[in-house]
Amino acid sequence: MRPATRALLEEMLRTVRSGATAVVCEGAAHGFDQNIYNHWFGGGRAVRFFGHSGCGQVRGAVAELSPLAELTFRVVGLVDGDFLDAEVEETDAPPIRRLPRPSIENYLLEPSHWHAVIDRAWRLAGAPPEGWRTQAEVAQRLEEHCRECVPITAHNRCVQIISEEFARSDERRYIRYLEYSDQDLGVLLDQLRTWTSGFGAHERLAEIWATEMSAADRCRNVEELARYVFGKPTFRRWARKLPLTSERSSVPLDYVLNSYADVASHPPAELAQFMDSILSDP
Repeated sequence: MRPATRALLEEMLRTVRSGATAVVCEGAAHGFDQNIYNHWFGGGRAVRFFGHSGCGQVRGAVAELSPLAELTFRVVGLVDGDFLDAEVEETDAPPIRRLPRPSIENYLLEPSHWHAVIDRAWRLAGAPPEGWRTQAEVAQRLEEHCRECVPITAHNRCVQIISEEFARSDERRYIRYLEYSDQDLGVLLDQLRTWTSGFGAHERLAEIWATEMSAADRCRNVEELARYVFGKPTFRRWARKLPLTSERSSVPLDYVLNSYADVASHPPAELAQFMDSILSDP
């Protein structure tokens, strides 16, 4: 658990001692997670979000900050939901809350906003390519894209469960979750089979994989898929598909994120309700 940098601690202390709430979230300092939270929630209320890498770093920063401030301060750790049926790791001392969806990117899969982003990009350049011109077409493409990315979610779920159920041994190689994968998704199951063959988990792998694929099949539309898929790689792959320019090259991710923030001036209702609940906790 990496300690928070002194600069970050001092910045958070200034926030809470001014009477505001400091929320330590996952993601890079001054990165997208922090910025979209502040965009949606930092304007009209006394709260500020601070990105501090992953779940362990968030917990460490909140624990490190607690002894340094007066008892009247407010600081909350906000970790990604990841797999929501896993053991809940919320705590009250220090306060750690878990996002209702796997990541903040899961709240950025709203077809109406993406239709508006595409429409704005082409406003002075003619019509978008066929298949991207109406909200219904964008929704269909986004649903198809989310279904294409289901193997990433299945992969990460298998890694999580098998890592918990099978003791680590010298013959087991550690496999990370896929967050920014550019590889062919068709090879993920074969890679997992190779991984589990060394410690006898191949049958369990087949069971978990089938369960996850079935769960995705039960998602009826893009709204339900947006709650299920692993958000970070799904979003990044989607951003590269968007036709935001007449040229075939993709645009920078920061441009895509800023374009989405421009049209999504308010947070989704589910996220707003959740944030109200954690910011109003005594």
